[in-house]
Amino acid sequence: MSDASSFASEVLNSMGSNPPDANLHQSVHSTDWMWTVFSIMLLADLLWVFWTFKSPRNYLFHQLSIIILTVSSVAYFSMASNLGRAPPPVEFNRSHEGPLTRDVWYVRYIQWVVNAPIELLLIFIGTGFPLGNTFTTWFMADAAIILCLVGSLVKSTYKWGYYTMAVCALFYVFGSLLFSTGRKPFPSPTGRTRGPFIAT
Repeated sequence: MSDASSFASEVLNSMGSNPPDANLHQSVHSTDWMWTVFSIMLLADLLWVFWTFKSPRNYLFHQLSIIILTVSSVAYFSMASNLGRAPPPVEFNRSHEGPLTRDVWYVRYIQWVVNAPIELLLIFIGTGFPLGNTFTTWFMADAAIILCLVGSLVKSTYKWGYYTMAVCALFYVFGSLLFSTGRKPFPSPTGRTRGPFIAT
């Protein structure tokens, strides 16, 4: 019993096992919160997997939910373990003497890159929108996330160029959801005939 408790305490002490490299980093309390979220995500993931194997009909929504929860579990495990990060220098250093660095969690961006298109797919499938008109929306969602990641790793003012392009990509995603889909009629299980968010 003592061996199990000591092993658990060693695992949960991620800040000691994987010490931070940046000046601005997460605290012990934040890793505790990350472990909590990881446990919730993993439990939900296992429940969905169990339900999928138990159910005689393997629904697409269940499979997509398993993908989202699995990726999220891995991401939060990495962040709770104080891994999956990079310490790029901060552009504006007004009070700290010497180089100032901040942790950037690239594992979270990887999570978003995988999950964002799937979440958009859930929206489009749930509304019955033709999937052939959605590939550019998926691409722009991933492009916005990747551009934000690159911008966060760049020290110079050029990072704002990446952020500007990311915002433009997000405008495309929002415009596609709000306006482009509203101009295309399609059969929908929700009773709507136009757009995921704009009812006729």
